Amino acid sequence: SSISSTHSLNQTANAVSHRTRSHRSASLYAGERKSTYEELIANNRHWVVQKLSHNSGYFRQGFNAKARQAPPFMCFGCSCSQMSMELLTMCEPGDMFMHRNLANQIHPADNNILSALEYGLEELKIEHIIVCGHQGCGGVATALKTKVDLVLSSWVSPIQQLYIQHKVEIDKLDSVEQKTDKLSELNVIQQTLNLLQTPLIQRRLADDATSPQLSVHAWLLESKTGLVKELDLPFEDWTKLGIISPKATPAAKVHDPAARKLHVTVTEARGLCGETPDGRVVNLQLGAQLYQTTPCVDQSPGNSASWGEVFTFNVTTKPAELQIAVSDSGSAFIDVQEMPTKQETWVPLRSIDGKGSGEVKVAMEMIE
Repeated sequence: SSISSTHSLNQTANAVSHRTRSHRSASLYAGERKSTYEELIANNRHWVVQKLSHNSGYFRQGFNAKARQAPPFMCFGCSCSQMSMELLTMCEPGDMFMHRNLANQIHPADNNILSALEYGLEELKIEHIIVCGHQGCGGVATALKTKVDLVLSSWVSPIQQLYIQHKVEIDKLDSVEQKTDKLSELNVIQQTLNLLQTPLIQRRLADDATSPQLSVHAWLLESKTGLVKELDLPFEDWTKLGIISPKATPAAKVHDPAARKLHVTVTEARGLCGETPDGRVVNLQLGAQLYQTTPCVDQSPGNSASWGEVFTFNVTTKPAELQIAVSDSGSAFIDVQEMPTKQETWVPLRSIDGKGSGEVKVAMEMIE
């Protein structure tokens, strides 16, 4: 039965040593420690217990072989162990169709990439494609080296050519880190262009009348903040130069500009669990758009200035939920399609056990 299964999983998860549990949340991103193989298995059990405690039918709904996956997002990312896109965007299994390789390369003749792209477009009917690179990329750094191993040299050759094209601009930067990060950004833009030039994308965009509208996005993950930076793409320049077809890939189709803007401000908090709520991380997410801040929760005079940062989200015409999550306290969801143009309200947070755990005051304004 599901109850006995959950009980058994609980026993397994609880059998993990105190040291393992206390360090499970240690930041691998910051390089503080490494997980052991045994922890991977134990963490899986722990994750299953959490999901079942929140929703007993979670796996019947999401992992049933008869349930067709229908992710709205497809992401071409880097193989880097720090590039866990589902984790960084708080996606659930089934939200994002992934393809990863070293330095997020999109080679036009790579059947591995083209087969995944075709499946995503034709079978899954993907609506958003994201090309995502990151600062501190080892693959990009390899392209800047003078001596590179044979196989790696062949793979990063397009990045080396990109460096040659932008050598004057890149060499003006002071440090190797700055040069690598700039080349990483240029690499994302170039790989997005490579994607747009594939016959599969051209056909999908030209067939907009019978297919769901497709949006293409370029992201760079900022390694020191964990935040995603949306890169501007020069669609107009590409079209003028004849690099992309104005008939098949107009910027309006590709970029899918939002119909509205939503301004969100978390102004206060009260009743959060724990004795020291100061500095707790607050995440705000709408679709794939994520913002993070660490305000001071202390309500004493002089500290309220830590609150009040305004975050702007693009809101499409489709149903959308804004998630507000406060670390160690819980989260809340707000249907932004049904909200009035402007409102300020206290929103209760709910932890994974369903119990109340404080509330935050949120001010929202929808700009047409």
